[in-house]
Amino acid sequence: MDTFSKEETNILKGVAILFMLYYHLFNRLTIENLYTPLLYVGTKPFAYLFTSCTYPVDFFIILSGYGLYISYCHGKRNHVKRDLKLYIHYWITLLIFVSMGYFLKGYNTYPGGIEKIFLNMTALKTTYNSETWFLFPYILLSLSSPVIFKILDHFNPILMLTILFSVAMLSRLIEHFNQEYVNAHILVGQTTSYFRLLFPFSLGMYAAKCLQYDKIKSRLHHISYKNVWLSAVIILLMCTMMFLQDLHIAVFQSFYAIIFISLFILMDRPKWLNAFLKIMGRRSTSLWFVHTYFCYYLFQNFIYGFKYPILIYSVLLVCSYITAMIIDLINTNVQKLVFNPITQTK
Repeated sequence: MDTFSKEETNILKGVAILFMLYYHLFNRLTIENLYTPLLYVGTKPFAYLFTSCTYPVDFFIILSGYGLYISYCHGKRNHVKRDLKLYIHYWITLLIFVSMGYFLKGYNTYPGGIEKIFLNMTALKTTYNSETWFLFPYILLSLSSPVIFKILDHFNPILMLTILFSVAMLSRLIEHFNQEYVNAHILVGQTTSYFRLLFPFSLGMYAAKCLQYDKIKSRLHHISYKNVWLSAVIILLMCTMMFLQDLHIAVFQSFYAIIFISLFILMDRPKWLNAFLKIMGRRSTSLWFVHTYFCYYLFQNFIYGFKYPILIYSVLLVCSYITAMIIDLINTNVQKLVFNPITQTK
């Protein structure tokens, strides 16, 4: 198994989280009145069209499948502690922002009643911050990953990917045509989300198992203008995704994400870019947990008050990153208290 390094995984997480912040700022035409687009393609702002080149959830789930399969192959198959640490990280963020929300939005919204608190604490229904919706199905994928990998290892990859792709499409169709029912029944919604995310998760697993990135990279090393060719393919891929945006083929986002990841890994990137993306990648979990409190729930007028997409994005990134630093510091200390208790000496 020829895998890319943990450092490269962090770099890709950096790409994914930057995509996520962008996606949540400009992914709806209904918010066009909140900012001033500088470029249109036809009647649509380019800022909106470019969101079809991001799809961050697929990026994160693919990377998770990739990383967990490597851990599985190294004998690490119990992820309860790891998942509990993720929940603690999530709860710290909730405590901070729900407290803010109480003063800014009132009790009915933050925290609301006991049922609302329970559903958000478990992430069964993330009404405080809807963009953390995939936390619970991700936890389920993590806990069930040894069984998933054992099954996938014993069957033909093409057959299994075909089956899982069909299941993902069926889950999408159920969600699309029965949206009210799915939203009203939490267990149904979590089940469809699990099986929808199982496909990109399996793509990540098969990427770790089958794709020989180092060998491919060494073969491409002597090709003239390698980066130019790879960049051209990525740009063509992005243009295709923008062109297909209105066709609502969301299940194909996973194919886009795995191709983008593979091409990006094969590129020779400048050191400054790798350094920046690693910094973002290390903060990616906190950035995911906090950024939409700024751009949607608590400080929307402030963020979009900067009018122009590049300024809006920059301000959101800075505010989210500073907050993520604080949360990561708190989280590190809390995790130490929980998992490394100080033994008192007599």
